[in-house]
Amino acid sequence: MKILFTATLAALMLSANSQEVKPTSKGNFMLGGNASFSYNEDNFQTTTTAGIEPRIGYFIIDNLAVGITPSFQYTKYKKEFTILTSNVSTRKLDVCTKEYILSPFVRYVSNLGVFGELQAGFGLINYQLIESETRKTIKITPSVGYSYFLNSKVAVEGAIYYNYQKYDPEPISSTDKSYGFKVGFQVYL
Repeated sequence: MKILFTATLAALMLSANSQEVKPTSKGNFMLGGNASFSYNEDNFQTTTTAGIEPRIGYFIIDNLAVGITPSFQYTKYKKEFTILTSNVSTRKLDVCTKEYILSPFVRYVSNLGVFGELQAGFGLINYQLIESETRKTIKITPSVGYSYFLNSKVAVEGAIYYNYQKYDPEPISSTDKSYGFKVGFQVYL
């Protein structure tokens, strides 16, 4: 009888330990974000960009989170061009943009750590050339990535993404489309 009781108690303790809560379980939070920096130089233009994208999410069911990502990006363009008149002259033009976007997101994380995410945001972009101009923008960014868990609460992740961004108002509306890779981290609580 004593052996049966000890075996049952051991089995219950092992099964309780094996039911550890996953970081992507319903009711957990996800905090983290990405930071970015890029520099590009071609024949006539230099572009420097820096951005930060913090985030908070909540798992509404196992492996499915919804949340919000406020982002800020600063870009500086330096362009050199030649004006052909009676006096040929070279001019330099500096343009700065500041972009503020608020993006709700939905993310599904598989048990293997692979995730798919969709962000759809709206915001403002401020151009500073001769005078300041502010325009509205919408941004849609689907991405696929992998979360590498350093422990049960912290993950480093990489993702490839497609970015579609439209700027208004008319008549000078424009659209940007780009692909990229980003690295970030998440803390699961």
